[in-house]
Amino acid sequence: MKKGFNKVAGLFNQHFWKFLVGFFAIMVAGFFYLVWANNYHVGSEQKPAEQYLKDLKRAYDEDTYGGKTPEETLALFIAALKKGDIELASRYFVPEKQEEWREVFAKEKNAGGLKNIVIEAQKLELSKNDGQRAFFTITNNRNVVEVQVILALVPNGIWKILDL
Repeated sequence: MKKGFNKVAGLFNQHFWKFLVGFFAIMVAGFFYLVWANNYHVGSEQKPAEQYLKDLKRAYDEDTYGGKTPEETLALFIAALKKGDIELASRYFVPEKQEEWREVFAKEKNAGGLKNIVIEAQKLELSKNDGQRAFFTITNNRNVVEVQVILALVPNGIWKILDL
């Protein structure tokens, strides 16, 4: 009986070691796959995003269009629109929105609508300024906001238009 038991124990030991070696081989292969995926596959998706953020930071750092107060930025913006200078007017927006607003103003200029934007912009009144964001609004006779312009103090110390 002891001989039979040793034979079974020997088979068990052979299978156990094969299983253990196979298990570790799969673990090592999985580890190398994760290293590869992290460095080559996932990293390649992050590089454009990282570059976008670097470019955006540089755009903010180099941007000098805007005033030291939200009122000054709004006045500069309105003056540019009065002159019909849509390129300059769009520069008072945060960098990531400048192209969008340049296109909007170009369409309005072609349709003869810039004058109406200037008229509305001159009606804006400061409703809130917490030192980081300022809100200019036009309200109707029921005190409901009809138009709102939001400005923000950006890291380089100037005020930019966030949204109109």
